[in-house]
Amino acid sequence: DGSITTLLTLDLPDLSPDCIHSSHINGDLLIGLSKNSWTGRVMRCDVTGRKIGDIELDEEGERLYEYPQYITENKMNGDIVVSDGWKEALVVVDRSGRRRFDYKGHSTDKSFYPSGVCTDVLGRILVVHSENFTKCISLLDHDGQFLTRLLTEPADLGDFVFRSLCVDDKNNIFVAYKDKIKVFR
Repeated sequence: DGSITTLLTLDLPDLSPDCIHSSHINGDLLIGLSKNSWTGRVMRCDVTGRKIGDIELDEEGERLYEYPQYITENKMNGDIVVSDGWKEALVVVDRSGRRRFDYKGHSTDKSFYPSGVCTDVLGRILVVHSENFTKCISLLDHDGQFLTRLLTEPADLGDFVFRSLCVDDKNNIFVAYKDKIKVFR
């Protein structure tokens, strides 16, 4: 009907929301927050906007996130997958917030700058990343093991060829590509 409802107002000084995901499992909101791009966290809220908790530190007290840019939840196991550009890693925690693994690229990658991330119907992780002057989409299993590159494109300097993606229930990959959205079957 065109109306807008404020679900949640963040009363967190110096923190700003960078990414958000609505859980397909239970409807919770997962919100990636950062402060000066070095002290990130993921906040979980229920469907009414009530804060359930924060995911911020691992079991040793180390920060999990610096700058959570893209976030998704794996429907198969409830893992929370965050693309962290400052850490140059995918940070994956289980549904309770315990670190499962960090993925920092394939052994052949000279660099790994992740952006868009999603999971498919089989629980595999797809991530858009740049490696030198190439944009890639890599496919990982649910444990962070590299499976294959799905797409590789040269990137013009200063021009992001693609950075975000999603997968539908038929495993079609939708990619934001310059001024278009392309579908790969």
